[in-house]
Amino acid sequence: MATHGESDQTPPQTQDPAPAEPDTGRNLNRRRALTGAAIVGAGVAAGAGIGAFAAAKESQPTATYTPPPKYATFTTTVFDGIHPAETFTVDVVDGQFDSVTVADADGNEVDGDLDDGATQWKSKGVMLAEHEYTVTAKATSVDDKAGEFTQAFTTGSVDTGDFTVVDVTPTGDDFVGVGAPIIVDFNKPAPDKKAVEKLLRVESEHEHKGAWRWIGETRAVYRTEEYWKPHQKVTFTADLKSAYIGNDEWGGESYTVDLKIGREFITKTDLATHQMDIFIDGALDRSYPTSGGKEGFLTPEGVYLVMVHEGTVRMIPDLPEDHPEYYDLDVEWSTRMNWSGIYVHAAPWSESDQGKRNVSHGCLNLMPDRAKWFHENSRRGDPIEVVNTGRPLPWDDGWSFWQMDFDSWKEGSALV
Repeated sequence: MATHGESDQTPPQTQDPAPAEPDTGRNLNRRRALTGAAIVGAGVAAGAGIGAFAAAKESQPTATYTPPPKYATFTTTVFDGIHPAETFTVDVVDGQFDSVTVADADGNEVDGDLDDGATQWKSKGVMLAEHEYTVTAKATSVDDKAGEFTQAFTTGSVDTGDFTVVDVTPTGDDFVGVGAPIIVDFNKPAPDKKAVEKLLRVESEHEHKGAWRWIGETRAVYRTEEYWKPHQKVTFTADLKSAYIGNDEWGGESYTVDLKIGREFITKTDLATHQMDIFIDGALDRSYPTSGGKEGFLTPEGVYLVMVHEGTVRMIPDLPEDHPEYYDLDVEWSTRMNWSGIYVHAAPWSESDQGKRNVSHGCLNLMPDRAKWFHENSRRGDPIEVVNTGRPLPWDDGWSFWQMDFDSWKEGSALV
C-alpha cells in the first residue's frame, strides 16, 4: 500500500556487466591481428610520407657554383725617365693581344715585335729623349672578354750631340718657284742616314708627294713628284734635338724654316723654233725670240731650275786664248741655270740671230731689256724647260733634279 510522500515506483535495478572472456588463444590472436594492422597502417603512412619528401626534393632545382669570367691582366716594364735606348715590354696574362701601339701625340710610333703567343710585345729601336709616349694595348681574355690598357710615360734626358743642319737652300727669299727642291746640308756625315732621315719633315698647305735623296754623306735633297702647287707655305723641320742618330750619337739643335711658294712661273724654250714662252699661273704671259748653243756647244735639253740671279758675270770659256771660239766678256743680267755655266743672259751681239738660229756657247741669249725682265721677275726654283737640242741634261748638274723620274729618285732615300 502506498503511503503519502512516497513514490510508488521502485528504483531500476543495475545490470551487472558480462563476465570477461577468458584469455584464450583465439582472443590473443585477434588482438595481435589488430595490433599488426595498426603497425602496417602506420608503416604505409610513413612510407607514403618518405616517398612524397623524396619526390618533392627531386623536383627542386640543384644549386651550382659559376665562377666569374676572367679578364686579361696587363703589365709593362716601361716607366717615367726610361732611357730612350732602353728596351721595354708590354705583357698580358689570361689572354692574347689584339694590338699594341706605343706612340707620341703626333702619331709617331715606337717599333716593336709581338711574340708567337701574342702575350708579350717588346720594343726595339730608340725613342726620342725627354719625349712623351703612350702605350695602348688591346687584348681578348681566355673567356673571350675584351680588355684595354693605356699608360703614358716620358723618356729621360741625354747629352746633346753636335750633329746639326748648317744650311737649307733655297731659303731667305721672299718667294721660290714651283720646282724648288729643299737642299739640306749637315755639318758632318750622318752617322746613320736612315735614323737621320726619319727626323726630317716637310709639311705643305696643299697636299703633295715627295721623297728625300742622299747626295754624298752630308747632303739630303727633297723633291716632289710634281711641281709644288703655287701660292702656299712649305715648312721644313729637322727634329734633331735629343734624337738618336746612330753610332751612339745624339742630335744637336733642331732646325725649322719656311719656304713660300710663289706664282707658277714656267719657261718653255724650244731651240728648234728659237722661241722662249713664259707662262705665269698657267697662262702665256709673253714670248721672246732666243738663241741657244750652236754645234759643238749644244745647250743640254731637259728641266733646269733658276738657281741664282748673278747680275753681271765675267764669262770665259774653257778654251785656249788663241782658240777662235775664245772670249772674255762681262755679261749683264745673268740668271744661272746650272753649275756648268748655262745662263739666261743679255746678248745684244746676237740680236740678228735670236729667233732664227743658235749661235751661243750654250746659254740662252736674249736682248738686254728682256734679259733684265727675266732676271728681275723669275725666282729661284722656277722651271726652265728646254727641248729639241739633242744633248741630254745630267740630273746632277745644278738643280736639275727633275731630270730623274720620281721612282728612280726615291731609290736614293735611306728608308727604301
